[in-house]
Amino acid sequence: MYEQIFEEIVNIIHHDYAGCEDKRGWDDPEKYREKIYNQNLTAHEFVELVEEYIADLKDPHMFFRLIGEEKALDIGFKVRRYENALYVTELIGETRLEIGDRIVALDQLRINEISEIYSKYLYDKPSERENWLPVLKKV
Repeated sequence: MYEQIFEEIVNIIHHDYAGCEDKRGWDDPEKYREKIYNQNLTAHEFVELVEEYIADLKDPHMFFRLIGEEKALDIGFKVRRYENALYVTELIGETRLEIGDRIVALDQLRINEISEIYSKYLYDKPSERENWLPVLKKV
């Protein structure tokens, strides 16, 4: 089932996606096919792999979600990066943080190290414009 869905996604990206001509060759579906075809994935693992594949296109307007999982996108707060720190800009239910709190490391990795590891999810934007939500969900 996941194999068929993934092949449809690849077909759409290669033929119907508005950026298909400009971004030809940016993706590597073969790398993801191996993981999807050779593993017994859960729905969430499949979604993560597709999100990783789509991130290769560096288009923040493209995403893949499970229907009804929109709430899963919320981690309780929003941040913006300035230099080598994340600053809490908004609270959405999180009570352990305050607006303005400065985050300099996560899991003993400095913010600049994390930004290098997960650069494909930050879309090479200026640091103040990066969307850290996908990264924070992975760290």
